[in-house]
Amino acid sequence: MKIRRLLSPADPARGITEVPAHVDERITDMENQVVRRPRTDRAHRRRLAAGVVAVAASVSVTLIVVRTSDGGDGSPKADGVVVGQGQDRLPSDTATDWVSYADHVAVVKLAKESEVPPSAAEEGAGEGMIVREGTLTVERVLWSRGQAPTLPYQVTMDLAGWVFKDESRREFAGEGAPRVEPGRTYIMALARYSPDEWGPLGSDATLPYENGTIGKGESQGTSRTPGQRTAELSTLEREVDGDSAAALSAILRDTRPDPLAKKYAGLPPQERFEKVEEGQNAGQDEPDPDDGIDTGSVDGEGDDVPED
Repeated sequence: MKIRRLLSPADPARGITEVPAHVDERITDMENQVVRRPRTDRAHRRRLAAGVVAVAASVSVTLIVVRTSDGGDGSPKADGVVVGQGQDRLPSDTATDWVSYADHVAVVKLAKESEVPPSAAEEGAGEGMIVREGTLTVERVLWSRGQAPTLPYQVTMDLAGWVFKDESRREFAGEGAPRVEPGRTYIMALARYSPDEWGPLGSDATLPYENGTIGKGESQGTSRTPGQRTAELSTLEREVDGDSAAALSAILRDTRPDPLAKKYAGLPPQERFEKVEEGQNAGQDEPDPDDGIDTGSVDGEGDDVPED
């Protein structure tokens, strides 16, 4: 199955148009663990979830090398960043998506990270993916879904790492999504996928957030400031680009969840999403949007999360 195309002659894996069988098997294994079928009408579904390893996308992954000269507040990376397109776990394009499927929206920072070694087969082939395992500290909670599970002080998840060929490696990022790097601050829409797993909804569920400004910070492996590269932004990102966390909190407070998602609020987020899709495909009537919809709790300045 043709799942990767590298378009830059400078890329370390140039000339590779098909992933070897051992890499494809790893992709399939990871897909079975973390990726579900996305909503087919979601414009951003092709983009890779920041908290889901790039190679987990099931149908296709296209990689391109971006040579950066973004004009941001940091130095461009001369060797470029490999940017991938794939499938998201859950929709995360709009405020409605966030309040329908997230349990909490929080300000987070990467506390520590470690490399997840490639498989023996990848090492033997001399090419593949190196994933990062990152532990994020929750600094403030900006919004919580009604009856959501308690958000721990720290959450651990897989993060985009590198693609490698032989001794060469390149940083990897999902298209339009932050890599989540040390020393940076982000706002993340988090969901609990299982008792032991927290992660972002999808590629649009992580926003750069520096100096109290949404849209300022790291995205796609490079620095950006509000107003830059707006074509990359989701619907919600465009709405809050340059705003404060309090402005985002107010939007989430005033946004009603998808009525069908509300109906299945007791299910894990991916099962909830599947029920919503089933209901929409079956033409199921939506509940009255004014019939007791809980828009969640919010504090415009955010809530501190106590350490365990």
